[in-house]
Amino acid sequence: MGCRGRGRKLTTRPWRFRTENLGIVPKSNIPNYSEFYERRYFEPGNEIPVMVSWEGQNFPMGTNILFACEEMPGFVVAAEICEDAWVPCPPSIRHTAAGATVIVNCSASDETTGKDIYRRSLITGHSASLVCGYVYANAGDGESTQDLVFGGQNLITENGTCLAESKRFANETIFADMDMERLNNERRRLSTYPVLNTGSYVTVGFHITEEEYDLERPIDPMPFVPTDEGQRNRRCEEILSIQAMGLKKRLAHTGCSHAVIGISGGLDSTLALLVTVRAFDMLNIPRHQIHAVTMPCFGTTDRTYQNACLMTKKVGAELTEIVSGKPLRTFRDIV
Repeated sequence: MGCRGRGRKLTTRPWRFRTENLGIVPKSNIPNYSEFYERRYFEPGNEIPVMVSWEGQNFPMGTNILFACEEMPGFVVAAEICEDAWVPCPPSIRHTAAGATVIVNCSASDETTGKDIYRRSLITGHSASLVCGYVYANAGDGESTQDLVFGGQNLITENGTCLAESKRFANETIFADMDMERLNNERRRLSTYPVLNTGSYVTVGFHITEEEYDLERPIDPMPFVPTDEGQRNRRCEEILSIQAMGLKKRLAHTGCSHAVIGISGGLDSTLALLVTVRAFDMLNIPRHQIHAVTMPCFGTTDRTYQNACLMTKKVGAELTEIVSGKPLRTFRDIV
């Protein structure tokens, strides 16, 4: 993973971690259904951290541990294990409410037909509802000694978007740029995002070394216009329908059966006319009760003027031309 760098240059800083034990996070939810029978051997881990000794060092052990980066405020990691992500109330909910911005999950989720699609939507959905980054590492080829198959489906998601995904059954390593500032800003923007509650949590600091390098993550110059033609058409239809439904409700509520629209031949007025036409069609109001008004002046080109006239004619609306010092001209006079 990486983070977006500040400044105009599209660079980011990779994180070089020193291998170091910081804490132990146990599994909270122990599956005991279908092919899983972990209750034979395991019990759920403790939430409240306790100090344990391992190889001569003391560490906190418990699910409620936050790992906070000293060099990057707002980069706070928490962990959950495998089944924890699949339950109705996963630990990641309280982790993010306590301030975690990245959830990591070390998993051993076996493969069944179609499970990869559900797994991707599950992890991506968690990152969206919790406004966080979610890094999911699954067991891969060679990790089963009995009757299960693991596909190694690794995922890096951010706020509802899958940034990177490994090829299944290939044991791949993946990486992606994660925008920590965006996540923190989005949480500040959402007034319904929970207030930090760190009462039962232990925070452990860690350090990183930063270097600049080119972004792997593409920056879309037109983020609101899909490049795929099918998606673009659906987006345009959606925008038109939303606006038309809003206008339809307003027209019906006020009992209005006429509309007056300034039409110039440009994009804004064209969209306004198309929205009005659709709203009138929904209410079965004759289109000739839409009154388009054009007011050409020294800045009006022949192209935009003809566009305004032709568009009005095509949709069946009435057209009136107003020019300073001249009598009004109607549709019949213009075309």
